[in-house]
This record gives sequence, structure tokens and C-alpha cells, in this order.
Amino acid sequence: MDDQPVSLTPRERALYTARLERLIAIERPQAEERLRTAELLGDDDDEDEYDNVVDDHADILTGIKNLPRFLAQSPSISADEARKAGLVRLGSRVGVRRDDGTDATYQIDGPYEIDWTAGQPVTSLSPIGRALMSNGVGAVVVVEGVHEPFRLEIVRVDQHPDL
Repeated sequence: MDDQPVSLTPRERALYTARLERLIAIERPQAEERLRTAELLGDDDDEDEYDNVVDDHADILTGIKNLPRFLAQSPSISADEARKAGLVRLGSRVGVRRDDGTDATYQIDGPYEIDWTAGQPVTSLSPIGRALMSNGVGAVVVVEGVHEPFRLEIVRVDQHPDL
């Protein structure tokens, strides 16, 4: 995980804290029970299902390990400061124009939350998310692509009303 700090509003910090508490109190015990059940059944026909249970359990443990560090490293910012700055931050929907002139909209989610219902979600720590974070309308950012870098011009930043 990239250790780049992300400024959090009080609401964002509360959401991540609640997520950590849910991982510990609810999701980890459920995942451990599914894992025990899968190990007891031991049916080779359901190897894919067993692998999914193991992967889910590992993801939960990773979140429990990394969320406290993420929260400790993330400075606080007031919701008013975040809105007034007009900069890309967690929860922003960002309209961009690609090098080829086409437009796209990205939802910037935190490293432990992806909202697949919100267009094209990217985490704040992905290459696109890192390039967009803390920039505003008119900025041209360079994204380190898989094959080569590419540019995105920020044409719109919509802040999430609750954050």
C-alpha cells in the first residue's frame, strides 16, 4: 500500500473508523466461520469457492492491519476547507478530458472503499487517483500508465455533499 497521506474530514474519519470496527466485530468473525466451514467440507469440487473464502478472509485481515495506520497518517481537514478549496479529494466526482479529446468521469474513493455504482471508481492511491488528488479545475496531470504516461485535464470537480 502506498503511504501517501490523504486529508480526511471529520465525517470521512468517522466512516473509516466505523469500517474498521465493522471489520473487527462483524466481518472477521463471519469470514473465520466461513473459512472453518470450507476447511471442514474439504470438497475438491468447490476449490474456487474455497479460494474465494480464503481471499475474502485475507482482504479483511489486510484492512484490519492497514486501516489504523491509514487513519493515524491522515491529517484532518474541515469539511468547509475541503469544499472551499475545490480540489479533488475523497468522494469527489472528477470530470476529465483525455489526450484524445474524450471525456470521462471518475469517482475518487478511499483505499478501502470502492463504490462500483458511482461511474468509474478509482481509489485515491491508484495511479489515476494519486495524479488527480489535490488538484483543481484546469490542472493537467500526468498519470503513469501501464505502457506509457498519459495526461488528463481536470474539467470539473464535484464534491460529495456529505463529506
